[in-house]
Amino acid sequence: MSVFKQHGVTIGLVCVTLLALLFAYQGRTGAKNALLELEHISLALTGRIADLDALIEMQGYQIRSLREEGFIEGDSFPAHAETVSRATVIIIDEGSDIGSGFFIDSGGVIVTAAHVIDAAGDGFQVQTYDGRTFAGKTIAKDSSVDIALVRIAGEDFPSVALGYFQNIEIGEEIGIAGFNRGLSRILVHRGVVSSKDEEGGTKQISINAFVNKGNSGGPIFSALTGRVIGMVQARQIDIPSEKLIILPPNYSSGFAIGGLDPVKFNVELYNETVALVGDVSQVGIGFGVASEHIRALEQKIK
Repeated sequence: MSVFKQHGVTIGLVCVTLLALLFAYQGRTGAKNALLELEHISLALTGRIADLDALIEMQGYQIRSLREEGFIEGDSFPAHAETVSRATVIIIDEGSDIGSGFFIDSGGVIVTAAHVIDAAGDGFQVQTYDGRTFAGKTIAKDSSVDIALVRIAGEDFPSVALGYFQNIEIGEEIGIAGFNRGLSRILVHRGVVSSKDEEGGTKQISINAFVNKGNSGGPIFSALTGRVIGMVQARQIDIPSEKLIILPPNYSSGFAIGGLDPVKFNVELYNETVALVGDVSQVGIGFGVASEHIRALEQKIK
């Protein structure tokens, strides 16, 4: 849960108190001016909290330096992996798992990839870490950055805290959580940030981690702070054509065993094997969109 959520009640109480004072001072005729002043104060407080939240995250990176220098012992990754895993969900369509997601709000708001929701259509379900299944409903989507927000009924779901693009460091350790297709349990993999780029207003990160087909929409979290710094969008699966055997268009062996051409059969078997091996060998290259875009979409539903 973000600092915005943790301090939402406090901000609300402060604003209500200020509103009451302004009304008492100015009377009914000053109500409009009082509301405008209140809005200005609320925006100022929200901006200050965002700055504070980013600063708190930065302190976590300073802790890493202390750990590397031997002043602090222990590896925080297992604890962070456990926390993020409990907030991770699987998106199910017609009984088949098609992607992952994660809670950003204890009230049931989930982030996943827009292409996962597009593939699911209406009537998809969400399975939580503890095995419960809920009907999912898309409440917001931004296909330009491949992010969708889903809501399920319920309260007190485990949620994650979001990180900041400005604090991501090239080479820093990260983890990803998600469901591999065909498996009902969550998998966590460790890797590093390979690059971070901002192009056309989109903040993206490249990661070197074991990204598989079911990770789309899953969280990318900092091994140091435990904050989710992005969402998995895709993985690189291109297979060089020179690895494949291409038979001539006019190929004809004129020889068959039991109606099966052994040459053609072995070529097809080889190509399928290369495709499978190539698919597995490149699961370590993944791409994600930064958490700033998640925050931006979340603000639109408030």
